[in-house]
Order: sequence, then C-alpha cells, then structure tokens
Amino acid sequence: MRGICRLVLLLLWILTISIFVIISSTRGWWYLTPIIAYNKPQGAFGWLFSITVFLSIVYFVYYHLINIKK
Repeated sequence: MRGICRLVLLLLWILTISIFVIISSTRGWWYLTPIIAYNKPQGAFGWLFSITVFLSIVYFVYYHLINIKK
C-alpha cells in the first residue's frame, strides 16, 4: 500500500509541476493566479495543487509520525 501511495503522489507532483511549467512558459505565470483565494482553491490548477499538498501532508504524517515500524 505504501508503494501505491508513493506512486500516486509522485505522479501528482509530476503533473502539478509540468502544468505549472507549461502554462507559465506559454501564457505567463500570472495566468495561474490566484491559486488560493477566499480560503478555497481557484481553478483546476489550484485544486490540483491543493489536493497534492494535502495528500503529501497526510502521507508524511501517517507513514513517518503515526505508523513507525522499528
């Protein structure tokens, strides 16, 4: 299960970074803003970025702080 979670997070981060690079190089960085406004994500990139960060935090907390196997 841990390997699947890592793979999903890796794919989400690759997708997020590639969308950021492609859009910022073609239309400009300002086209993506605002990513978060009025305490909620804005647009498809904002939602993708928010979900990726949230899942990364959950993964870190679960596998590194809660489920420590020695």
